[in-house]
Formats: sequence, structure tokens, C-alpha cells
Amino acid sequence: MVDFLSSHTDLDIIIQPCRQCRRLEILCPAKPKPNELSQEEKAQVNKLALIDAKVKAHEMAHLGASGGLASGANFTYTRGPDNKMYAVAGEVSISAQKGGTPEESIAIARQIRAAALAPSDPSPQDYKVAANATKMEFEARAWANRIQAEEDKEKQKEQKAKKEEQNGTQKQAVSAYTQSPTQSNFTVVA
Repeated sequence: MVDFLSSHTDLDIIIQPCRQCRRLEILCPAKPKPNELSQEEKAQVNKLALIDAKVKAHEMAHLGASGGLASGANFTYTRGPDNKMYAVAGEVSISAQKGGTPEESIAIARQIRAAALAPSDPSPQDYKVAANATKMEFEARAWANRIQAEEDKEKQKEQKAKKEEQNGTQKQAVSAYTQSPTQSNFTVVA
């Protein structure tokens, strides 16, 4: 028995004798026609169609919740027994850059987390992205707290300087009031 490869469009087909009739497999009357699928192949096509729908819905949920942070979905396909392509995996790339302010960074982090957890069945990678977004939000909050602390410290300095200025003015007024007549520029008339 000799097997040989014959090129047929974009598929490689192994031509060998049929086990039932001993004719070449492609000429065997017992073999289903090329456009007819066996029950097993039909079941495989149905399974692939379900996976395809699930994968595409999952990635579309990410895209829909991304708020414009996602660039689009990429899919990995496999060819089914019916010669059609079915998506079996997918991914959505999301931009995770910090914002110009803590508030922008917090909003971006929340959007990323929402997009990662948008599908009804988040993957382990989705949970990892959501965790990283939560970390990004905490870092942005810490950034906001540092800015607020610096602003509060500056306000305290300004208030202290203003109070010292007021105290100095009050001391001068009290001092001028309590000076003796000999030290003052006032003349006492009796």
C-alpha cells in the first residue's frame, strides 16, 4: 500500500485505498459525498459553531464595555469538517495608560476593570486584567492623596504666616497703646 499526497485547492488530501471496497478512497461509493457530512462531523460542526458564538460574544462584551480603550478583537480560527472557519479563541487589547491627573487615571482603571469583567464568564486572564486595573486605581488614589497632602501643607503654611502677621500687627498696636507718655509722641495737657 502506497500513500501519496495530491494537492487539492488549499487542502492536502491523503489518497489511499478504502478499507471497505479497496478502491481509491476518493472513488469509493461507500464514502460520503464531499458536501455530505457524517453524523460525527455534523456534531463537530455544531460544537464548533457554539464555541465560535461564545468566543465572539465574550470578546464583543469586552469591546462594548471598553469605552473606547480597546483597539478591536483578534480571533484564532480553526477549519471545521464543513471547510468553514470557526473562532476558537479571542482577545481584545485594551490601552492601560495612566491619565494626566489622578482622577483621569482612576476613571481609566475603572473602565478597564469593567471591560475585563464584562463577559458573563470571565477568563483567568480577564481576572488578571481586572486585578491590575484595581492596582492602577489604588496607585492613582495614592497619587491624589499625595497631591492633597501637599496642598494641605501649603495651606497650613499660608495660614501660619497670615496668623503670625496678624499677631505681629496686634503686638505693635498693643505696644503703641501701652507706651508711657514720655516715650510717645503725644503731649499730655493738664
